[in-house]
Amino acid sequence: MKTANTAGDQLLVAEQRIDWILSNPATSDCLKSALRSARCRDPIDTLNDLELLETPLQYRSQVLIDRLPSPSGSDHANKHAAAGSESA
Repeated sequence: MKTANTAGDQLLVAEQRIDWILSNPATSDCLKSALRSARCRDPIDTLNDLELLETPLQYRSQVLIDRLPSPSGSDHANKHAAAGSESA
């Protein structure tokens, strides 16, 4: 695999990754919309938005997952919560 050495190469790789996500039929419309919008925005504003979204969305998702009944014989919710607390 070719290594992206120049800023132009790195941007091309980033755009190809975004294109792949956009072309994937499993990608949600919400994520596709966010990616398309981010391409037109100032990159600093985009990074600021990512920081603002990440923590509350992770927290909300974890709370909802923790409320789910555990699959029989598995402690999925607690394992996931432990993994999340390690990154907090």
